[in-house]
Amino acid sequence: MSDSSNNSFTTISNYQIGLLNGSELKLLWETVEQFGIEHIRFTPGSQITVSKLAEDQLTEFVNTLKPLLKPLPTNGITSIYNCNEHGECRKGCIATGKIVKKLCSLDLPQPMPARIKAAVAGCPRCCTMPRLRDIGMIPASARESTWHVYFGGHGGRIPRIADLIGEHLSLDESLALVRRALIVYQSEAKVKTRTSSYLRTTTLNSFLEKIGKITSLDSGQGI
Repeated sequence: MSDSSNNSFTTISNYQIGLLNGSELKLLWETVEQFGIEHIRFTPGSQITVSKLAEDQLTEFVNTLKPLLKPLPTNGITSIYNCNEHGECRKGCIATGKIVKKLCSLDLPQPMPARIKAAVAGCPRCCTMPRLRDIGMIPASARESTWHVYFGGHGGRIPRIADLIGEHLSLDESLALVRRALIVYQSEAKVKTRTSSYLRTTTLNSFLEKIGKITSLDSGQGI
């Protein structure tokens, strides 16, 4: 898919790239040279875009880089922002990599109406900006392993701070709440309507009531 802001760049869709060691960096460099790539950049969502890549070379380029790439979730979550996986941040109190994996594996009954961006913060400093994402998870404090869950945030031209939909929840409770919120959103939002736009058409109390009516985590029934 071409980057509309610069037609010479191509986004490697459906994949993210994580932390790279020396040998992985070498593979990336050798692949860039092999395909005559002039520039490569890493997006905030840990994807890569490259310049001057011919369309008929895209599949071969992706296959060459496969050892470095992680598939994006297939449940409709477009990208997940999280803290460094190996604890380089001295402020971080919680390893977020395992939580990202759980979000990636959430089982959802329908396709998403629009893009879904999630963020998990490793500490209350919130460097991953969870309050500006469709889904945000923030630890309640540095000393306890409970979570605050936010829904419906959006940055960009018309920003919206996400609504707090759950407080001091366990990890399992938080993930279950995220799933139920997404089920309501899937069922009600029109195509191409982001969570922020959807929540502007309703009230938070109404949204929470609909979430509360979903009693089974195995189906989307009961809304």
